[in-house]
Amino acid sequence: MNFFKVGKEFALIDMPGYGYHAPKDFVDMVEPYLSSRHNLKRTFLLLDASVGITELDKIAIDMCEEFGIPYVIVLTKADRAAKGELLKRVVKVQEVIERQTKGCFPQPFLVSSLHFWGIHLLRCFIAHVSGVL
Repeated sequence: MNFFKVGKEFALIDMPGYGYHAPKDFVDMVEPYLSSRHNLKRTFLLLDASVGITELDKIAIDMCEEFGIPYVIVLTKADRAAKGELLKRVVKVQEVIERQTKGCFPQPFLVSSLHFWGIHLLRCFIAHVSGVL
């Protein structure tokens, strides 16, 4: 895990991914952290928009739901998906949020770090939920 202090206001913790490149001790590292951090304000679950929601993503969602952690789904790499496919994937994620979650923010964020699509809105949301705004 990587820890980043953002001024005096809050810290961002970057946890390893859970997909193809997940470390072998992923569950042993992440589960205790998520279950014991009482000052955790929000978890941002990053999903690859060029792939769509996967079974591993659903497991991560279930983990957030199990621990009662408020979380947000961020669809990354929006620039890599064909427009029609991207729309289908966003709709699928929204369906999962509506039908299978209680602790998820109702609107996923769609971002591209390459073109900076959606980055400003996501930053504003982070500032809001962290109490900076």
